Amino acid sequence: SGINAEYGGNDGVLYCLDSSTLEQRWKFQLSSSIHATPRSLGPETLLVVSTDGVLRLVSFEEGRVLSQMSLPGMVFSTPDITPDGVISVGCRDNYCYTLRITT
Repeated sequence: SGINAEYGGNDGVLYCLDSSTLEQRWKFQLSSSIHATPRSLGPETLLVVSTDGVLRLVSFEEGRVLSQMSLPGMVFSTPDITPDGVISVGCRDNYCYTLRITT
């Protein structure tokens, strides 16, 4: 299997393609559209943010939600992730949120 390519759009669906074959590996319907670029949190986990302010950790392998949390406003911006795993994302409530993922 090749490297995965993940993307989402106005239809609110997160897609995962095998980049070597361009075959769809999985897709997952979110609660609203996706304007932010999905971000890798390592070899097994993807961070995806939908416009309704829900941040989700999604399994690369299966496309299932591992964890999620809601921010108090809409999100259109792509989260920034530092090398040590700190996530920063802007929200339409005029605040920027900084989160740390713990396992």
